Amino acid sequence: DVIDRDNPAALFEHGPLYKFPTTVVYGYGFAALQLGVAWAMLDALRDLAMVKTPRGVTVSLRENPVFQGQLARLEARRRATRAYLFQTADETYRAVAARGSITLEERAASKLATTHVIHESVDITVEAYRAAGSTAIFKDGPFERRLRDAMTASQQTQARAQNFVNLGRLLLNLEPDSMTFL
Repeated sequence: DVIDRDNPAALFEHGPLYKFPTTVVYGYGFAALQLGVAWAMLDALRDLAMVKTPRGVTVSLRENPVFQGQLARLEARRRATRAYLFQTADETYRAVAARGSITLEERAASKLATTHVIHESVDITVEAYRAAGSTAIFKDGPFERRLRDAMTASQQTQARAQNFVNLGRLLLNLEPDSMTFL
């Protein structure tokens, strides 16, 4: 037997989660993954700052005001991105639980949040990689692998730039190029 998760008649479970289309669920999954990679990258950058003094510089990363400001901005972006994702997921889940179905507007809000979180998390990851300097290039360190993971996950359909085009069209009351992205 084959189960079509997006066919309500084929579902055995009928809780709110099962009212979400597969592409929305995958979007939340990839967004959470990217957010986790960005978080781990910032943790590794903070750890590095405690021990690294860049070549030709007299103060450690930890004592460098430029680095301090950069780290704080990256952390603020990570926290804002996480809050946006969690708020959208919570609001959508509660609405679906109360109503028993997901609306086009809720699907679009979820897609906007997840696509944005994926892109923002990749940007945070790349900036943290660059802030680590040459330490980041080594395969046995925490930076290189996380950068590859972020780049690999960002190639999924959930992160397509076309998602923003379709969402922008919906925001302007125009038909999207494709409804399959929702």
